[in-house]
Amino acid sequence: MKEFRRQLDELSQQKNRSYLLTAAVPSGPGMYDLFELKELSPVLDWFNLMTYDFHGVWSKATNFTAPLYRAKDDPFPANNVDAAVQAYLKAGVPPHKITLGLPFYGRGWTTASGDNNGLYQNLAKGDVSGTAFTYRNLVDNYIGKNHYLRYWDYGAKVPWLYNAIDRVFITYEDPESIGYKADYIAEHYLGGAMIWHLSSDDGGLLLQTLYDRLAQ
Repeated sequence: MKEFRRQLDELSQQKNRSYLLTAAVPSGPGMYDLFELKELSPVLDWFNLMTYDFHGVWSKATNFTAPLYRAKDDPFPANNVDAAVQAYLKAGVPPHKITLGLPFYGRGWTTASGDNNGLYQNLAKGDVSGTAFTYRNLVDNYIGKNHYLRYWDYGAKVPWLYNAIDRVFITYEDPESIGYKADYIAEHYLGGAMIWHLSSDDGGLLLQTLYDRLAQ
């Protein structure tokens, strides 16, 4: 990375323009512990922190893909946005060099049980297993439709959907949760947000919410 930075600086002198050096970096403790974060800080212009997919196709029970904080009874205390950000700050990364990753998609699983409205439930075999849904698709076909009810976790600051008939749980982001994450960016003086990915949005609704909250 230092060599990349050296060559980009050299090219900057030749072209009379600046070049950014950035990296997409992991949010799980089993991964970012392997990075020399303090040493990378002066080299990178910013860290694109991938604070999503805390749970996915590999999961054995339902959970949130991008909880802002640890939810009550969550068996994975480090699998949340705040824990990842605080770990990077503690490692010596300046807050203005962290851009927070926001998922414009959700993930769903079929549950073995309908308890707790599908949250923290073991998975049923087959059917929906970590499937990704764009936010546009969720708005068109799932949110408040086809027996899918919306629930909200006040601790994690994220919603989920559950169809008690088909026992399908979907974790996702909506304008309310995006608003909380935008406030978190501002309150912690982070560098901004990055999104995976823009084409998943529903007419720009999530992006507009993010812009409006950050512009305040």
